[in-house]
Amino acid sequence: MENNSLMLLQLVLWFGISLLIGLWAQKRGRSFGLWAGLALIISPLLSGLILICLKNLKYLAGKKACPRCAELVKQDALVCRFCGYEFQAQQGLHETQSKELPQSNVH
Repeated sequence: MENNSLMLLQLVLWFGISLLIGLWAQKRGRSFGLWAGLALIISPLLSGLILICLKNLKYLAGKKACPRCAELVKQDALVCRFCGYEFQAQQGLHETQSKELPQSNVH
């Protein structure tokens, strides 16, 4: 009887930690179901170690790399805060549509 309760406890812990791995993966911008399922199949510890090695996608969202120093800055940044590189200002679609077309000199 004691052996069955120990086995049940191990299964509950395995399942619970697998769900926690899924939640942690979701916080890092990855799929909850995929990572929770992977943790159930292979091991919560092993899938957690794999997740640590992968990039945090939520951190990378909305960022771009500076071409001079390769540091990450906000997507809308006009100047790199690390090296002072000036990015070219991007024009929105509504700005380009509102500009007048050059008129030809044909009479």
